[in-house]
Amino acid sequence: MSSNWVRRDAQPYEPGNLAALKHGMYSERMVDPIAVMFIESVVARRPDLLSHPEALHAWARAEARALMLAEYVCEVGIGSDAAQRAMRYESQFQRLALSLRQSLGLDPKSEAELVNAQADAARQVVDLDAIRARGRAVIEANRKGKR
Repeated sequence: MSSNWVRRDAQPYEPGNLAALKHGMYSERMVDPIAVMFIESVVARRPDLLSHPEALHAWARAEARALMLAEYVCEVGIGSDAAQRAMRYESQFQRLALSLRQSLGLDPKSEAELVNAQADAARQVVDLDAIRARGRAVIEANRKGKR
């Protein structure tokens, strides 16, 4: 050891500190609160999505991670090596979020497709009821004719 070296105790970090945190995309305690805000805002408009909690949570976490990475790039400066690495991850999470958004019907095209599919299903149910009614009428007519 050199004679200029002075022993120092490690800084006493409390459990749960953020000293080593960079962008936070791997930290559940950073990602999940943002994801919950995404979920709450979507469910307020689309409560039917509560029947798919896993898909909803996966989408919200992807959105949260993409957002966190974009903010990190702004903080470190777009020209830095760290920003270049973060932008690759950000684009991956953006693609994942887009794919999950589409599967949940959260973009305009998939929402329109969902509405059309629901309308078709409703028409088919109505048509089934009409078919059943006609079938009952034929059965009744046949019974009356045989008597």
